Amino acid sequence: DTWGWGFTIGYNLTPRWNFNFKFNMTKPGYSATIVPEDTELPPQTIDYEMSKYSGQLNATWHMLQGPLTPFLQAGIGWSRLDSNIINRPPTTGCWWDPWWGYICVTDWSTYETTEFAYNLGVGLRWDVNGALFLRGSYNREWLDVGRSSLDFDTLTLEAGLMW
Repeated sequence: DTWGWGFTIGYNLTPRWNFNFKFNMTKPGYSATIVPEDTELPPQTIDYEMSKYSGQLNATWHMLQGPLTPFLQAGIGWSRLDSNIINRPPTTGCWWDPWWGYICVTDWSTYETTEFAYNLGVGLRWDVNGALFLRGSYNREWLDVGRSSLDFDTLTLEAGLMW
């Protein structure tokens, strides 16, 4: 369990249909078992924190036209997963900056992937007045990663402006 943040920008085609782009970012913890290629070495379990970024194009159907309405949402997009585990030795680059002097930066590469994702959600929207709305929803996102699949459950709370 973890907190994340994001933003959504959308367009109400009709009072019941909304199309939007949603971006969110979170850093959930995870456990993984690493099985070495050398069968004489024992598997190693790690507990770590990944970085997850998602961009989704969604269609939302509001069941009612009043200020309080349940809704269903479905979408497709991408998710970038970064394990934050280094996959090779770090590299260092140095240069001369006329303002700051000699600068060196060390960077490293991590195991990461960007995958196709799809999602479904259900929730409730409340139009507080003509300009402000609040939404709460439960969403599930699925990713196909190589020979396995991942799914993420999220509870989303949103405050938004309409014009």
